[in-house]
Parts: sequence; structure tokens; C-alpha cells
Amino acid sequence: MKKILIALFIFAVFCFGGDKTFDEQALIKSCEKGVITDCSTIGNYYYSIRDINKAAKYLKKSCDKDNAFDCRILGLATDNRQYFKKGCELKDAESCFLVTVKGGAKHYIFDSCDLGYKQACYLIAERYFKNKEYKDALEYYVKACALNDEESCMIVGGFKNKNNETNAAFENFKKSCDGNNGVSCAVIKGFK
Repeated sequence: MKKILIALFIFAVFCFGGDKTFDEQALIKSCEKGVITDCSTIGNYYYSIRDINKAAKYLKKSCDKDNAFDCRILGLATDNRQYFKKGCELKDAESCFLVTVKGGAKHYIFDSCDLGYKQACYLIAERYFKNKEYKDALEYYVKACALNDEESCMIVGGFKNKNNETNAAFENFKKSCDGNNGVSCAVIKGFK
């Protein structure tokens, strides 16, 4: 959520800040004429200034034309899981994750992981680990590590070290350390 808000802030500054002139009415008219990129722009602008009713009106137009990102933002604006589902159908990994978070079917978290959302892979791995299904847990920690989740890389390093796969353990701890995981940084000192 924090990343989305930061991205929207940067988007708003880029589109509406600096020397550029922001013509709200021109964007609205253009959107009403069917220019979906302008619907997206004005919808995201309204979302960034927390005018949720106006944001929803324009984001819906963009979502209806299969803009996955705007479906996700519309879901956040309205707290309506159906928009996350549509975003997921349009292959937006974070939308799939949000369907699950908002109480949707659990298979969406697997879709989110398959689409490259590292937090989903990590949570799946944690669920398997908690249930003592270590082989499946390792599979999803490896996926999360491949997506640069430093904690997952540390855990994979631990699995590999336990199985006496020293080189693989070192590489995973190093990747975790490179992602600023202090524990992994301390562990790789013991490998040298």
C-alpha cells in the first residue's frame, strides 16, 4: 500500500508539477470523449488528492477498458474486491494479492506469486513452513528469493547450509546480504 501511495505521489508530481500546466477540465472533457489515458490520469489525480467519488468515476472508465493498474487503484479507492479480481484477470500481480488479503479465494495468492509478486511467494512459503511442508516451503522461498526478497534468500541459504550445499548456501546468504539483511551479512563472514 505504501508503495502505491508513493508511486501515485511521484506520478502526480511528474504529471502535474513543475512547469507543466494541469488543465483538469480539459482532461475531464477528453475522458468523456473516450480518451482512456485521460480517464486514467484524472482518476489517479483525484485518488492522489483523496477525492474518492471523482476518482472512482474516472478510474472505472479506465478499468472497464482493461487498465489493470486502474482496476487495482479503483479497488483500493472503493474497497471493492471485484476490481481487484478484474485486475488479477488482467495479470496484475498486486491485484491478485489484494483479492486474497481482502478475503477472496486462496488461489489468488498463487496467481500473484506466479505473476512475480514476491510478498505473495513469501507468504505461501511461510504457510507451508508453518504446516511442516518443508519441500513446498522451500519451493516458494526460492521463488521469492528469485524476486529479490532478502528474507527468503536468507531462509534458502539456511536450508542449503543444513543440507551441506555450501556454495548454494553462500550465494543465497550473499544475495540476502546484498539486499541489506544484516543477519545474512554476519553469516557470510563465517563462510570466508
